[in-house]
Amino acid sequence: LIPFAVRTLKKKKASLIWKDLPGFLLLGFVGMVLSMSIYQMSVKEVPASVVAVLFSSNPIFTAVLAFFMLKEPIRRNQIAALLLEIGGILAIINPFHISLSPYGVLLAMISTLLFAVYGVMGIRRGSGHLCQLFMRRRGNAFYDIVQQASDGK
Repeated sequence: LIPFAVRTLKKKKASLIWKDLPGFLLLGFVGMVLSMSIYQMSVKEVPASVVAVLFSSNPIFTAVLAFFMLKEPIRRNQIAALLLEIGGILAIINPFHISLSPYGVLLAMISTLLFAVYGVMGIRRGSGHLCQLFMRRRGNAFYDIVQQASDGK
Protein backbone atom coordinates (compact mmCIF):
# COMPACT_ATOMS: atom_id res chain seq x y z
CA LEU A 1 0.00 0.00 0.00
CA ILE A 2 2.95 2.35 0.42
CA PRO A 3 3.18 3.22 -3.32
CA PHE A 4 -0.54 4.07 -3.38
CA ALA A 5 -0.22 6.14 -0.23
CA VAL A 6 2.76 8.08 -1.57
CA ARG A 7 1.00 8.65 -4.89
CA THR A 8 -2.14 9.86 -3.10
CA LEU A 9 -0.09 12.26 -0.98
CA LYS A 10 1.63 13.65 -4.06
CA LYS A 11 -1.66 14.06 -5.94
CA LYS A 12 -3.22 15.92 -3.03
CA LYS A 13 -0.02 17.88 -2.44
CA ALA A 14 -0.26 16.80 1.18
CA SER A 15 2.23 15.69 3.76
CA LEU A 16 2.21 14.10 7.15
CA ILE A 17 3.18 16.00 10.25
CA TRP A 18 3.69 14.88 13.83
CA LYS A 19 0.33 16.42 14.72
CA ASP A 20 -1.32 13.65 12.64
CA LEU A 21 0.18 10.88 14.78
CA PRO A 22 -2.42 10.88 17.62
CA GLY A 23 -5.24 10.55 15.09
CA PHE A 24 -3.48 7.66 13.38
CA LEU A 25 -2.85 5.96 16.71
CA LEU A 26 -6.50 6.36 17.71
CA LEU A 27 -7.63 4.87 14.40
CA GLY A 28 -5.23 1.97 14.77
CA PHE A 29 -6.41 1.36 18.31
CA VAL A 30 -10.11 1.36 17.36
CA GLY A 31 -9.71 -0.65 14.15
CA MET A 32 -7.10 -3.16 15.08
CA VAL A 33 -6.81 -3.42 18.84
CA LEU A 34 -10.43 -3.04 19.91
CA SER A 35 -12.21 -4.46 16.88
CA MET A 36 -9.92 -7.42 16.28
CA SER A 37 -9.55 -8.29 19.97
CA ILE A 38 -13.31 -8.37 20.40
CA TYR A 39 -13.54 -10.39 17.18
CA GLN A 40 -11.21 -13.00 18.68
CA MET A 41 -13.24 -13.04 21.89
CA SER A 42 -16.41 -13.69 19.89
CA VAL A 43 -14.80 -16.68 18.17
CA LYS A 44 -14.40 -18.29 21.59
CA GLU A 45 -18.16 -18.02 22.13
CA VAL A 46 -19.60 -18.64 18.66
CA PRO A 47 -18.28 -20.77 15.75
CA ALA A 48 -15.80 -18.86 13.58
CA SER A 49 -17.98 -19.46 10.52
CA VAL A 50 -20.84 -17.57 12.17
CA VAL A 51 -18.56 -14.75 13.34
CA ALA A 52 -17.16 -14.36 9.83
CA VAL A 53 -20.64 -14.09 8.34
CA LEU A 54 -21.69 -11.57 11.00
CA PHE A 55 -18.51 -9.57 10.38
CA SER A 56 -19.43 -9.43 6.70
CA SER A 57 -22.30 -7.16 7.74
CA ASN A 58 -19.69 -4.40 8.00
CA PRO A 59 -21.06 -2.53 4.94
CA ILE A 60 -24.39 -2.10 6.70
CA PHE A 61 -22.78 -0.33 9.63
CA THR A 62 -20.42 1.59 7.37
CA ALA A 63 -23.27 2.91 5.22
CA VAL A 64 -25.26 4.07 8.24
CA LEU A 65 -22.22 5.65 9.90
CA ALA A 66 -21.18 7.37 6.66
CA PHE A 67 -24.70 8.74 6.33
CA PHE A 68 -24.55 10.33 9.78
CA MET A 69 -20.85 11.20 10.08
CA LEU A 70 -19.95 12.09 6.49
CA LYS A 71 -23.39 13.16 5.27
CA GLU A 72 -23.18 10.64 2.43
CA PRO A 73 -26.54 9.88 0.88
CA ILE A 74 -27.94 6.37 0.86
CA ARG A 75 -29.66 5.64 -2.44
CA ARG A 76 -32.53 3.24 -3.03
CA ASN A 77 -30.34 0.69 -4.77
CA GLN A 78 -27.96 0.77 -1.79
CA ILE A 79 -30.85 0.20 0.60
CA ALA A 80 -31.94 -2.75 -1.52
CA ALA A 81 -28.40 -4.15 -1.47
CA LEU A 82 -28.15 -3.73 2.30
CA LEU A 83 -31.48 -5.50 2.79
CA LEU A 84 -30.31 -8.33 0.53
CA GLU A 85 -27.15 -8.56 2.61
CA ILE A 86 -29.17 -8.84 5.81
CA GLY A 87 -31.32 -11.53 4.20
CA GLY A 88 -28.24 -13.40 3.02
CA ILE A 89 -26.66 -13.28 6.46
CA LEU A 90 -29.84 -14.62 8.05
CA ALA A 91 -30.08 -17.36 5.41
CA ILE A 92 -26.49 -18.46 5.96
CA ILE A 93 -26.56 -18.39 9.75
CA ASN A 94 -30.14 -19.65 10.01
CA PRO A 95 -30.57 -18.32 13.56
CA PHE A 96 -33.88 -20.15 14.06
CA HIS A 97 -32.34 -23.62 13.82
CA ILE A 98 -29.11 -23.25 15.74
CA SER A 99 -28.42 -22.15 19.24
CA LEU A 100 -25.92 -19.33 19.44
CA SER A 101 -24.47 -17.64 22.48
CA PRO A 102 -26.11 -14.19 22.62
CA TYR A 103 -22.91 -12.92 24.23
CA GLY A 104 -20.80 -14.23 21.34
CA VAL A 105 -23.14 -12.71 18.75
CA LEU A 106 -23.07 -9.39 20.63
CA LEU A 107 -19.25 -9.45 20.66
CA ALA A 108 -19.17 -10.16 16.91
CA MET A 109 -21.53 -7.26 16.21
CA ILE A 110 -19.56 -4.88 18.45
CA SER A 111 -16.39 -5.88 16.60
CA THR A 112 -18.12 -5.24 13.28
CA LEU A 113 -19.40 -1.86 14.42
CA LEU A 114 -15.96 -0.81 15.64
CA PHE A 115 -14.41 -1.85 12.33
CA ALA A 116 -17.00 0.26 10.51
CA VAL A 117 -16.15 3.19 12.80
CA TYR A 118 -12.49 2.66 11.92
CA GLY A 119 -13.26 2.76 8.20
CA VAL A 120 -15.44 5.86 8.38
CA MET A 121 -13.00 7.66 10.69
CA GLY A 122 -10.22 6.92 8.19
CA ILE A 123 -12.26 8.41 5.37
CA ARG A 124 -13.18 11.38 7.52
CA ARG A 125 -9.50 12.10 8.09
CA GLY A 126 -9.16 12.16 4.30
CA SER A 127 -6.11 9.95 4.27
CA GLY A 128 -7.32 7.04 2.14
CA HIS A 129 -4.65 4.41 1.47
CA LEU A 130 -2.11 6.10 3.69
CA CYS A 131 -4.42 6.08 6.67
CA GLN A 132 -5.23 2.40 6.18
CA LEU A 133 -1.55 1.52 5.88
CA PHE A 134 -0.46 3.35 9.01
CA MET A 135 -3.42 2.14 11.04
CA ARG A 136 -2.69 -1.46 10.23
CA ARG A 137 0.98 -1.05 11.12
CA ARG A 138 0.35 0.72 14.43
CA GLY A 139 -2.72 -1.34 15.24
CA ASN A 140 -0.95 -4.62 14.60
CA ALA A 141 1.86 -3.63 16.96
CA PHE A 142 -0.64 -2.85 19.72
CA TYR A 143 -2.62 -5.99 18.92
CA ASP A 144 0.52 -8.16 19.08
CA ILE A 145 1.39 -6.73 22.50
CA VAL A 146 -2.12 -7.33 23.83
CA GLN A 147 -2.23 -10.83 22.33
CA GLN A 148 1.12 -11.80 23.85
CA ALA A 149 0.12 -10.42 27.24
CA SER A 150 -3.16 -12.35 27.19
CA ASP A 151 -1.32 -15.54 26.17
CA GLY A 152 1.09 -15.10 29.07
CA LYS A 153 4.17 -14.82 26.84
